[in-house]
Amino acid sequence: MTRGKRNRRWLAPVVFGCTAILCGGTTWLWIKRDLPPVQSLLDARMALNQARSTSDEVPARPLLDSAEQNLGDAQRAVEQEYRKLDLFRRYDLARYHVDRARKLCGEADSVAQEARQTAALDGGRRVTSLRHSLATTRSLVERLNLRGDALVRLSSADAFIKAADARLMDQEAIDARELLDRAEAEIDEASLRLQARLTRFLERRHEWNVLVRETLAASTQTNEPMVLIDKLNQECHILRHGRVVETFPVEMGNSWMERKLTEGDRATPEGRYQISALKGHGNSRYYKAALLNYPNQTDRSRFVKAKRTGQISRGARIGSLIEIHGEGGRGNNWTAGCVSLANADMDRLMSFLRTGTPVTIVGVWQEPTWLSSGGLTTGTAALPGRAD
Repeated sequence: MTRGKRNRRWLAPVVFGCTAILCGGTTWLWIKRDLPPVQSLLDARMALNQARSTSDEVPARPLLDSAEQNLGDAQRAVEQEYRKLDLFRRYDLARYHVDRARKLCGEADSVAQEARQTAALDGGRRVTSLRHSLATTRSLVERLNLRGDALVRLSSADAFIKAADARLMDQEAIDARELLDRAEAEIDEASLRLQARLTRFLERRHEWNVLVRETLAASTQTNEPMVLIDKLNQECHILRHGRVVETFPVEMGNSWMERKLTEGDRATPEGRYQISALKGHGNSRYYKAALLNYPNQTDRSRFVKAKRTGQISRGARIGSLIEIHGEGGRGNNWTAGCVSLANADMDRLMSFLRTGTPVTIVGVWQEPTWLSSGGLTTGTAALPGRAD
């Protein structure tokens, strides 16, 4: 056998072996090639979308935004590897961003859950606080006889609070917070109406100052009792020697914040009067009564001026028969303008009265505590101090 034949016989197995090794290696590399994390990307995207819908509380949003950024980075990393040959592609960076995005979604869910729990607790406390504010404001509205828009706003606030409470029960803290914000705004508006009404009422404050000072000064000059009625506090005080010796709760006309001007206006007069007649049990429609000399000269002058300026109609009448009488204690202002006491208090009051006893009626003497507790003020620091 020639030397060339022997070389060819040796070369064939070598070529075959190399080819086999090359094919096997290529096959192994193909099998072991790095595959793009397509399914992981899809799963992470679904997790993010789910987190967006269930964990969108404000504290969780930065985490969700960061997860969104990581998914974008993962997608770009995959696209970058697609520009290489299959055998040379590596998706480790893409997988890192996918894993990071999933972890951020989990953190967002935990943060959102904690935020919901905190919001639920805060919402519960806020519901309690607003219910208290609502009750206080409603009490003031009723006491100051404010109607119309203030009551409508308080009714709306009540509805919002109830709806918010229901949302909190359903774990919908964000909706509950929005409803409570609306309820608070309605209560604030009603409070503004109250303060405006009170401010208008207090425009006569200087006149009351003068009346109170004159009454206290006159009381110090005599041993005879005098009566001072505080409309805002709804109190009737018996004065002797400039000191309060007895106080009774009273009820008045439902337009008591106004100063009586005409017959039928259901307002209680303001000024200095005297008892013109005393009526015992059986002689009064309301148990017992002390008739005031309303209208006095000041009332008549004010009435004539109001007619002349067109404030009231020409056919209006000034009215009369303003009394301090019994059958009170009803818990509301119900009279046609008179001052009413419970019968037991009326009995006690009558023991101080005689024909000619001075009676002073003013809008307010001292700022009531129930008013300041509702966030309102009379600004009555300049009023004369009580002598008791």
